[in-house]
Amino acid sequence: MNRLFLFCLLALVSFGCTQEIGTLDESQMGDGTAVLLPHTDSEESVDVGDLIFRSQTPVVLDFSATWCGPCRMLAPEMDKLAEEYAGKAIVAKIDIDDNPRIASYFRVEGVPTVIVLKDGRILKRTVGFDPNIRSQVGRVIDGA
Repeated sequence: MNRLFLFCLLALVSFGCTQEIGTLDESQMGDGTAVLLPHTDSEESVDVGDLIFRSQTPVVLDFSATWCGPCRMLAPEMDKLAEEYAGKAIVAKIDIDDNPRIASYFRVEGVPTVIVLKDGRILKRTVGFDPNIRSQVGRVIDGA
């Protein structure tokens, strides 16, 4: 029984697991927390609360870490996603070591974690490396 549980847990982490969950509460976020959006022409940071709760377009949060191998594998796919959906979605990379408060708020327990939001509502959450992440997130963005 223990081996089966470990195998299932490893499979979820290795191959990614997805779930849909509910609405966020802005009061828990705090204020003034900023994150750099690497997929924009500007080098300025934006307030995460504004980004999440006031954005009229879907927001894709890519939680990663510099020491994470699967995150480095996912990075080119997220860059392509940002290019494909420029103007239709905001794609933000968030380093969990530099932004532990944001990672904690979103209950990020493993990286990479990709979260798609619209109007403060989480539409999709994927944990772990998934080679089909672009198409999965793209379908959510197109349907939002």
